[in-house]
Amino acid sequence: MQQIGSDHVHLTQLLAHEFASLPGCVGERPLKMSRLRELELKLREGRFHTPRWATVQIDGRLLRLDGQHSSKMLAGIDDDFPKMDVDILRFSADSELEVAFKFADFDPRGSTRSSGEVINAHARIHENLSAVSNNSLLRLISGVAYAKGLVEGNLVREFDRPRLLHDPDVQEFLLWGDSIAREATMKRAGIVAAMWVTWSKFGSSATPFWLHVRDGDEERKCASRRLFEGLLGLAATGSRSHDWDPRQTYAKAILAWNASIRKRSTRLSYREGVQLPKPIPPTQDEA
Repeated sequence: MQQIGSDHVHLTQLLAHEFASLPGCVGERPLKMSRLRELELKLREGRFHTPRWATVQIDGRLLRLDGQHSSKMLAGIDDDFPKMDVDILRFSADSELEVAFKFADFDPRGSTRSSGEVINAHARIHENLSAVSNNSLLRLISGVAYAKGLVEGNLVREFDRPRLLHDPDVQEFLLWGDSIAREATMKRAGIVAAMWVTWSKFGSSATPFWLHVRDGDEERKCASRRLFEGLLGLAATGSRSHDWDPRQTYAKAILAWNASIRKRSTRLSYREGVQLPKPIPPTQDEA
């Protein structure tokens, strides 16, 4: 990705309309009417300043990289079009991956790219991830990142998390875990981390256990049901004093996994500071 030029030009309504009509880059956020109203109010009150837009040339296509909302707002002004200039940055890219990373750079005050928006931009490069919901993407990637730091000793900082989406194993996990992680009881980083660890070690053999945890459909004494009830209770009360931190949640999930493999019940007892349990492999019948 390289900047190939920049233009400081007089802003006209025709220019705003042409820019707003450009196709957006991969992962561009949906147009928000509330954002348009906010920008128009700033314009009316004299608080709207010289906008900065950006385009990117890729595979012979010219795409809008930044400036969607401001150009759309200006294109729709009915009267008293403002007298001002506009800065347009021009980039070229060899791949949509480069575009996704550059997308995160444009974050003016009041319009910061959220973690979910940046992750979504990276995910939409891969057609196989199109079926994974945006909420699940952020939840699953956060859990995988937590597991890599907690269990594998490879800390993944927040700004590096989007890179995980380009790992084929992580992509496969996202597709596997999407329907499971959509439930409120399964949204915790510790739970997703345990899902990742058991799935990455044992593949689809992990599916029955996590479906039971999601649905709570086994007998009360079963380990998966105990974990389900614990998570359900936390979701219902929202009490911070009795909450499980991510490490506790991961440990309790693995304890439940191991008990389920051994066909035993469990109290999910884990004391802070104790070494984390390691998941045991499924029996041949379960594998």
